[in-house]
Amino acid sequence: MFIYDLISGKEAIIAGFNETDVPRYRPSQDNPRIYGDKVVWEDEKFSEGVWEICMYNLSIDTDGDGVPNYFDDNRPDPDPAEERITSTPESDHSPSIYDDKVAFVRSDNVFLYDLKTKTEYTLTESIPGKKIDGQFCSFHGTKVVWAYDVAGLKDIYLYDLIVDSDGDDEPNYRDPDKPSTDPAIVRITNESETISMRPAIYTNKIVWQDNRNLSKPWDSDIYIYTLTANLPPMITYSIPDYTSEINEMEPLTFAVSTSDPEEDNLTFTWFLDEVQLVEEEGYQYEFIGDYDSAGVHEVKIVVSDGEYPVERIWLVYVNESVIYPLTITKIDPVINPMIIEGEEITFNIEVIYFGFNDVSTKNVSWTNITPIDGFIAFNNMSVETHTSYDFPYGEINSTATYSSRIYYNISNVFESFNITIEITAGIYSIYHTWVLTILYLDDLDMDGYSNTIEITWNSDPLDETSTPTDFDKDLIVDAEDDDKDGDGFLDKYDTFPLDPNKQLDGKSDISLEILFIIITLILVIVAIVTLPRILKS
Repeated sequence: MFIYDLISGKEAIIAGFNETDVPRYRPSQDNPRIYGDKVVWEDEKFSEGVWEICMYNLSIDTDGDGVPNYFDDNRPDPDPAEERITSTPESDHSPSIYDDKVAFVRSDNVFLYDLKTKTEYTLTESIPGKKIDGQFCSFHGTKVVWAYDVAGLKDIYLYDLIVDSDGDDEPNYRDPDKPSTDPAIVRITNESETISMRPAIYTNKIVWQDNRNLSKPWDSDIYIYTLTANLPPMITYSIPDYTSEINEMEPLTFAVSTSDPEEDNLTFTWFLDEVQLVEEEGYQYEFIGDYDSAGVHEVKIVVSDGEYPVERIWLVYVNESVIYPLTITKIDPVINPMIIEGEEITFNIEVIYFGFNDVSTKNVSWTNITPIDGFIAFNNMSVETHTSYDFPYGEINSTATYSSRIYYNISNVFESFNITIEITAGIYSIYHTWVLTILYLDDLDMDGYSNTIEITWNSDPLDETSTPTDFDKDLIVDAEDDDKDGDGFLDKYDTFPLDPNKQLDGKSDISLEILFIIITLILVIVAIVTLPRILKS
């Protein structure tokens, strides 16, 4: 069995006799037909005198060198591109391939083989006195044609694969409950004393050999018959093969080429696991599994002209991947940071996410998960969530940032705290924790007042312009100062505690100590003067 490539001008053998296979006789390969990248024929090599249907896949390149097996001098033996389609004690003849189905004749019945499901269907039932002329049939679109021979008179018949008599969405050829007289079978010619044989069909036209106008049975004309009803569209080519194997996150493109006999406008509807992909409306679709998609998936396209739909189904086997979908690509700071109390610090993180864009839960949470006794913070750092954080497939996200000036009422030289980020995407989560060390500093804003004093008396320990009330600026806050004006008189004795120049009456006040000394001196003088007089008397 040979093939000739019109573009390269090369020919190659795709099937033939192998002396090591069957040494008893020399078998033949007959009646080849081709559609797309598949060739079918009848082959006698498996059993002498018994013909079976075989198929060759022209797209298979076993060693991945860019040269398909049929052109590769080093192709394996046996060649995996060749496949045995039928295997029965009876002979199978005249294979005709269209899309993913092969029609053939066996024992005066027409059969159909589904390459996708590897299922065989019987289109006709044996009728006494009727046999299929030349064991020959032709197949295109949704129509199979052949000639029945009844006592030497031959007529053309057609089987329509889209006929569904009971409307159960199961065409007659697949329906075990189809009527005994199948309406999918239509007689095309009905001329008495006529020999019509070897029909061929393409779109809505049937041609055959006919001798109705000639006197000798071996003389004949060629007739054509046009089917008047609207014909369904045709999928003329599709990729990939019916089954494919990929890994998680590996893309796979599905595409079809189509035509319509009446050139009707066609619609394309895609389904994934029987769920319609409403945003996919063209002739191709790219499937990308996420990290939950390991297993078998069905991809289907339905092409319709408004009356007749035709479909193509693929199976995709997705292998599980060991790559985790959420990966941290950058953190800052890289090492655990150390800051002085009140110093500003910023935490940054970048992640890469490989997954579907329809993840329902996407957020970043910053959390201080370590309980802190005496925690005091002017910028709350307990929890912050960025609900707008997005995870586009396969892209590094915008940096997730948390920044704050931090103040803790630290009593030791230093204390350490855990700052944790949690990133979630659907069912996946990833964490990172920094250990933040904060060094003790009693006066953060260097204004002379300790942090504790400022917080106690409602001033900002981080702002040097914000200080507690201190009238005399002696760094003792008024609330704790016994002499607020610093005039030497305790407030409890000072009539004017906020005026350093006034103590008692406001008129050249002198201190009580000086007044005491003066009074004491006066008393001493009086005693010295009066004491001699007292003694004389």
